Amino acid sequence: MLKHQITSSVKCVIAILLTTPPYIEPVDRMVLVSENLGHQGFYGIYQKKDFPYNTASTDFPALVPNSDIHVRKSSIGQLTTYAAYCSTRFSEHDIIQKITKEWKQITEEKYFNLNLDKDMETACYEIIRNTEPNHLKISNLKSHSECSDGVLVSLILSNSIKVVGHYSSFAPVIPTGDLTILADVGLSINQIILWGEAYRLSRVLRSKIKILVWYHGHLHIFEEITGQQNRWVPITKVGKEEENGKEIYEYFSQRIMGLTEFQKEVSKASKLGSKTRLTVVKDNKFPSLFYEDPTGNIAYTSIIGSKV
Repeated sequence: MLKHQITSSVKCVIAILLTTPPYIEPVDRMVLVSENLGHQGFYGIYQKKDFPYNTASTDFPALVPNSDIHVRKSSIGQLTTYAAYCSTRFSEHDIIQKITKEWKQITEEKYFNLNLDKDMETACYEIIRNTEPNHLKISNLKSHSECSDGVLVSLILSNSIKVVGHYSSFAPVIPTGDLTILADVGLSINQIILWGEAYRLSRVLRSKIKILVWYHGHLHIFEEITGQQNRWVPITKVGKEEENGKEIYEYFSQRIMGLTEFQKEVSKASKLGSKTRLTVVKDNKFPSLFYEDPTGNIAYTSIIGSKV
């Protein structure tokens, strides 16, 4: 009970920063998630206010010394870093306001994909528009070299193409659009997530494997279906990303080694004078988290209903 009281008095916001390799046009994108802002927590995507005139940010927002907000950082793989901003004085809302002064929220903006050739997207979209409605199936479209799995998902997310069928879990949860495609076959997961990388922050949780992915500019969690190896479904809401904050926060908080200890340090520091706080909250990092290249396809949508 005492442990719960200590950690619950500390409010935290987790920030996840996407950086891009030097050979790709920079993308300045930071996701903030929290657990207790509203029923579904908070999920927001931010970009530097002066982007793209300034270079993409490669680090998290700096804090004013002795601001009563403490931060600890680490990395996942090569291109994603994360940080926990924690405080006993400020609410999650206040923490978000203070660390985003130089950032603007872009949560509502369209999806993006850094992998794709825009000419391929244009060519595939023309194929979709010129295909007879009764032949608008994923299996038929995949027979065209222009319509790879990644291109199809990018078009579906950015052009409001409605997707129905057993394998439609990769599409927005509320389907809309003038064109309707039947998802009659699965898509390869490593072709539809950013750079094919997934972050499996722990091996197994309750016999189910969950991975965190950058899915066309948003963070999502996919789960491997029990008893169906290499079959994946998103357990966060595609198209309703603003409702995914609590789910993603809990995913991180259950897997970051040292988060509870960090919260204890922050709680202890709050009872001390400003000159001694930094000696209590040590300036070290969380252990790095690892990533892997997942394999397999998107599973039946109908399977989701039994678990969420």
